[in-house]
Amino acid sequence: MTVVVWIADDTWQDCVDAARTCSGDFLLLHVSDHDVPGAAHSAFAGLFGRGHPSRDPGSRLDDLAAGHASQLLEAAAERLGLPCAKEARIGRVEHEVVAAAQGASLLILCRDGAVSHAGPRSLGPATRFVVDHAPCPVLLVWPSQLRRRKLARTHFWRLVLVACAPKASRTTPVSCATERSRRRSSTWTRSGGT
Repeated sequence: MTVVVWIADDTWQDCVDAARTCSGDFLLLHVSDHDVPGAAHSAFAGLFGRGHPSRDPGSRLDDLAAGHASQLLEAAAERLGLPCAKEARIGRVEHEVVAAAQGASLLILCRDGAVSHAGPRSLGPATRFVVDHAPCPVLLVWPSQLRRRKLARTHFWRLVLVACAPKASRTTPVSCATERSRRRSSTWTRSGGT
């Protein structure tokens, strides 16, 4: 009986604590998203060409992601305190987790969305995909009270950035400030100020 424990950056402690109550062979899984290193590599290649692979920031980001994954997996194994296998993957997070759960008897993961209330918004997009497509039973864990507050703050600021940003670029914090100042100046002009 293999129990796969998804080690995500913000909620891994709660998943490991829940795994301690299970029995079987444990697989601690961390998945790094391939989008950021890929974007850095593409930007470098587009700006400077392919002639300087030693200065490519994509490979540096891959190394940083691998180091981060190994540190998280070591900390999770130490917290679990039981014999376990560790696996770090790179790719689309939700697809890699579903692939790793093939043949497993249980997949343990934690809610990572708006955890202030129950419901579908308490799951992030990747977690929702994994819950919907998992080939085995899933143990969905609520984060502890402290992590719940941290996730709620993170979710709140993501909502603020999305609400403030212009529709063309809903990802950068700078666009939020620009949009806010644009709104103020247009309000000032409409109200008859000089």
